[in-house]
Amino acid sequence: MNAVAGLTGPVAAQWLSALKTHLTQSGGETDLSKLGSVKKPEGVTKGQKLKAFLLQHPKTFAVDGNTVKLKKKQQQQQQQQQQQQQQQQQ
Repeated sequence: MNAVAGLTGPVAAQWLSALKTHLTQSGGETDLSKLGSVKKPEGVTKGQKLKAFLLQHPKTFAVDGNTVKLKKKQQQQQQQQQQQQQQQQQ
């Protein structure tokens, strides 16, 4: 599965979701340092590096130096999910 030094399953999925949400709210692109402000889920240790995690998800994230972009397809899916959640809350 998606692993960073033993990071798998629901913990990896939570972190992935949080990062995608932050990037969507940032217009699909941000600096790696700003993305580092996203709270890591419980179970993600300090030894598990953000950049390594992003690089293990090339279908979701494009990393270019210190810039991280959400790939277009992922960005569209994330926006659709947010719209559905908003509709459900109404």
